[in-house]
Amino acid sequence: MEARIITDCQQWNDFVAASVCCNITQSYEWGELAPHLGAEALRIGVVDEDGQLCAAMLILVTSYLIFAPTKRISWQA
Repeated sequence: MEARIITDCQQWNDFVAASVCCNITQSYEWGELAPHLGAEALRIGVVDEDGQLCAAMLILVTSYLIFAPTKRISWQA
């Protein structure tokens, strides 16, 4: 298994949709909104030996940390 950046929209969305914790905020398209929010989307997945996605995480990289939809704190790298 290895972690890698996932660029295949269909593979990503199929995995998210099949997840017990399926949530629109984990969809590929949600990450496409990132630049409009001043962020960059990183779609990181763990792929097995057969190329199947086993785990996935959408990360929005910003200049601040978001802990809840209504709360932000400043963060400087």
